[in-house]
Amino acid sequence: ISMTSATIVGAMTFMGNLAGFLGGMLFDRYGPKAAVCLGSCCLSLGYCLIGVALTSGLGKELKVLLASLGSLMAGYSSVSLLDNITCMACSMSFPQNRAAVVGYLKAVLATAGGLWALLWVQVFRNRFGLVSFIAISAIAPFVVGVTSLSSIRVLPPHCREPLKDPGEILRALTLIFLLTVLTFFDVWAGYEYAKGLGASSWITGSIALALQMSPLLL
Repeated sequence: ISMTSATIVGAMTFMGNLAGFLGGMLFDRYGPKAAVCLGSCCLSLGYCLIGVALTSGLGKELKVLLASLGSLMAGYSSVSLLDNITCMACSMSFPQNRAAVVGYLKAVLATAGGLWALLWVQVFRNRFGLVSFIAISAIAPFVVGVTSLSSIRVLPPHCREPLKDPGEILRALTLIFLLTVLTFFDVWAGYEYAKGLGASSWITGSIALALQMSPLLL
């Protein structure tokens, strides 16, 4: 496609943020589970539309339209129905540690973004291709979103205590350490690849994925 079409598809990722208040209204009326469920489904559907645009024999204009619609859905749901909703739920659940909790979430979001870029370069680009990468991008949010629904809730008032237990403090510090290690690993792997000092390797991508999943063990 042309550079103009690619720019339109990319711009649509951010256009949905103009209606970000709708995600907040959904959260206020139905709670975080409904918002996360809808966000996961819309994010997966958005990537599916992008995948159809990449693989179908449709005309160029229709392909751009499908990719733009998919980009709009993926961009809106990832921010307004997942990221913002998670921040709101955690902020309400931990009023004594709002800044710390939201800071953790943003750190996880940033490192996850770096992880997907690393997986593309190290695992998918030269082995499985773009379509496989889009397919994984569509499957992952739906699976993770559905499997996490049972644990999504806003804590009741009697559970909203300040972070004082030494064990919880240790878990928080361990989380920060793991995210820091992943960040430095992503930067190092990207630097090595950009400088031509290291070829893409599924081992590098697997290590990054293991580091990203390691906080689940806490």
